[in-house]
Amino acid sequence: MLSISIYYYRKMKEQASKTSNTINYRGQKIINTYQREADIWNFIDRLTSFSYVYNLLNERIKENFFDIDISKTNKLKKEFMNLNKTEGKNDKNLPEIHERLTSNNLVTNAEEIVLLAKQAIDFFNTSKIVSLITKPILLYNCYARLLKILFLSTFRKSQISKGSASGLYMENNTVVCKITGSFARSLDCYFSDPRIYLHEYRFDWTDLFINLPISEYDIYFKNDNYFVDIPEQTTRNQYSVHELTREILFIFSLNFFSRYRLSDWNKIIEGRSSDLIWKINEYIKSTCNVFPTLILNELHGQRFLFKSGN
Repeated sequence: MLSISIYYYRKMKEQASKTSNTINYRGQKIINTYQREADIWNFIDRLTSFSYVYNLLNERIKENFFDIDISKTNKLKKEFMNLNKTEGKNDKNLPEIHERLTSNNLVTNAEEIVLLAKQAIDFFNTSKIVSLITKPILLYNCYARLLKILFLSTFRKSQISKGSASGLYMENNTVVCKITGSFARSLDCYFSDPRIYLHEYRFDWTDLFINLPISEYDIYFKNDNYFVDIPEQTTRNQYSVHELTREILFIFSLNFFSRYRLSDWNKIIEGRSSDLIWKINEYIKSTCNVFPTLILNELHGQRFLFKSGN
């Protein structure tokens, strides 16, 4: 892990508390529905149309990506890099600096977004017909593609480093956020405070679902994005995590168990090691509606509410 000065930590904390780190929403959108999940994913399905995506990217550029403070994020990263310069330092241990999308380079991004949306929908639909022992792998692949869509809707594709992985890993029961990778890239699209990955914050995976799952109503009716306080192991302080961040960390941890610690995952599912499975299952079901809704919110700069009935 890179060393970080106390001065820098305090400076970042100060800036985070004084300025807004999320986008400025342009309004709210209510969709009356009798099939909430189906209609949420029907909106995601619109991203499989090239013309729809092309127009959406143009709108995002015109609206300055709904005022997410990209300049602030890059400034903090550069300060971090200057404070941690070391001879022979591998670039993979330094944060990536991204260039925002422009009208000159959106066609390539739009084409890839269409393909990613198709894959995300396939992964999600398949996740509904498999058992819980496999479901996290499919959901993680689905959500990772939705996050990549958000990245490609904000930054140039050429800025993606080759060979970068998920940007997360597990140490025993701890989820660790890495300085580079898709997690850090996607966070830059909706939250301009990069401390969580610059400091390589660590979270016990069970702390990610201590609080009850939220609904779309929670997000829609709050004045700002939904945040939840979770214990961070390095600083031993509570860290306010954006709900989109909490959900990808949660699904990643389950994906890790399902892939690499299958015996442990099976014991959790069968309730032989704990009774956590009830909370886990409840939160998984919640993310199937909330995660894509949050992605729609960020992409369109509006708060979507899929409301049952007329």
